[in-house]
Amino acid sequence: MFSIQNGLNTIETKIKGVTDPRVLWEFDGTDPSNPWVAGPGSFNDSMITMAGGQDVGASGPTSSWQMSTEDIVKADPQIIILDDYQYGITVQSVEQRPGWSTITAVKNGAIYPITDSDLTDRPGPRVIDGLQILAQDIHPELFK
Repeated sequence: MFSIQNGLNTIETKIKGVTDPRVLWEFDGTDPSNPWVAGPGSFNDSMITMAGGQDVGASGPTSSWQMSTEDIVKADPQIIILDDYQYGITVQSVEQRPGWSTITAVKNGAIYPITDSDLTDRPGPRVIDGLQILAQDIHPELFK
């Protein structure tokens, strides 16, 4: 029988010992020069850590905050997670933001939309499915 703990153990085993890439989790890019991102202590910050990444928004003042383009470029995320995809923010629109072309995630095409936020934004039994998807986005080389 499947359990959340078994799923978590499977993910932890897969990512054990790998480097933790820098991840930006965007909640709301309505203002593309200052998008809302996952910050320290947020559920999404924990998801990034459990999936083998380091949250670039963890340096912020609150669990959800507006991070400037300058700070995002300086943090240089290797992965960008679009939690606002369902609201019209696309991979292409992120790639075209002024100043974002130098970001590693943009240069490498490592921008991943969340198509079912029920799997990543709501604590519950299905969150392990979201964590699996997130781990695959952060470490695709481990899930081939």
